[in-house]
Parts: sequence; structure tokens; C-alpha cells
Amino acid sequence: MQASDDNVIHLNGDRPLAQLAQRAVLVPLRPRDELEQQALPAKLQELHAKANADQHPVLAPTHIMVKDGQIIGYFSLGGMPVVQAWFDSQHKHAADSLKMIEHGETLFREQGIRTYGLCCAADSPFTPHLERLGFRKRGTTVFWEKDL
Repeated sequence: MQASDDNVIHLNGDRPLAQLAQRAVLVPLRPRDELEQQALPAKLQELHAKANADQHPVLAPTHIMVKDGQIIGYFSLGGMPVVQAWFDSQHKHAADSLKMIEHGETLFREQGIRTYGLCCAADSPFTPHLERLGFRKRGTTVFWEKDL
């Protein structure tokens, strides 16, 4: 099956390269130079404003999606570590669990990580204590997994 000529961007002058500008692109939020460092706060403010207007949180963005000069979304590609854990429900010593959480947070701090996420089942014995432990609920979500 031959591709339709409408779906092909010719690089030999048959069609202008300007069509590439019509495609959405990913722009990293990691500044490469001082000029980008100065522009970063404005980009982040715009991203937060647009996402908030769309009733969507912004969680550890690493890239913004841009089309025609407008921010149309963001990705967090490894921007926030997510902790998965299991604590034996038969081990009834909460102090041990808290100490292990503190150790994990110390390891994160040593790596320069300042924010992390935690998925916790609604019926977990930990759920009622998470706010007291400093966690903020970021909405209700179904966690999906995909093998690559």
C-alpha cells in the first residue's frame, strides 16, 4: 500500500519545511544556557495557568508540549520517583515502618531528590496516616502499567 502524498513531507523542495512547524514538539524544561534559565519561570507559570484552567494538576514537569508557539500539554518523564512498597501486615510494629520510610527519604535526599510520589491502596492501613506523615493527596487516579 502506497502512502498518500498528503502524509509525506518532502525534503527536496516539493513541499515546504514550514509544515514541520505545524507539528507539536516536546521542549525540555532543563535549561541549556543562561537565557533559557531566565525564560523557564515564565514557561512554568504559563504551563501551570493553562493546566489549572483545564482542571489538571502539574506534577514534576520535565517537558512541555508546544504547537504553533502555544503550550498544549506537558510530560513528566522520570521527573518524580514513585515509591512502591510492601509492609508485612502481620508485623505490628508501626515504628519499624516509619523508620524504613525515613531511611528511604534519607536516600532520596542524598540523591538530590526533593519530591516523590507514593501509590497507596484506599484500604491500606497506611492511608489514614499519610497526611499526618506529610503527604498531599493529588486526586484519585487509576495507576496503569505498561511493559516496554
